[in-house]
Amino acid sequence: MKNIKSILITAGLLAVIVIVGYSVQQTRANWPTLSTGITTTTATVVAKQVETDLIIKRNLILTVRALTTNTAAIRIAGTEAGAHSTSSAYFSLYPGESLGLFVENANDVWFGALIGEGLEYITEFE
Repeated sequence: MKNIKSILITAGLLAVIVIVGYSVQQTRANWPTLSTGITTTTATVVAKQVETDLIIKRNLILTVRALTTNTAAIRIAGTEAGAHSTSSAYFSLYPGESLGLFVENANDVWFGALIGEGLEYITEFE
């Protein structure tokens, strides 16, 4: 693992150490190749896939972040119905919040948002 960061949190006599790390795929000059994008809903579509066909290699994460300009939370789900849902079939992201997902393809992730609002995403690929 590279770039391992440690954070020490203390509360009275209790100390907890949190290790946050990731490994980087070796590509050109040790830099990963990145795929990024922004996607928003339109006047006719209020739930859509993050991307239509973005394959994500094993052990790499798709990170999605609600746009900071959103005025409300977006709903992250595994289906279009879940992204439209008002039940508990989704996960809320408020403006500026992000979520890392281990998925095989970005089209496995749906989001629902107010018209014109959306998210940005980033992942590594080979």
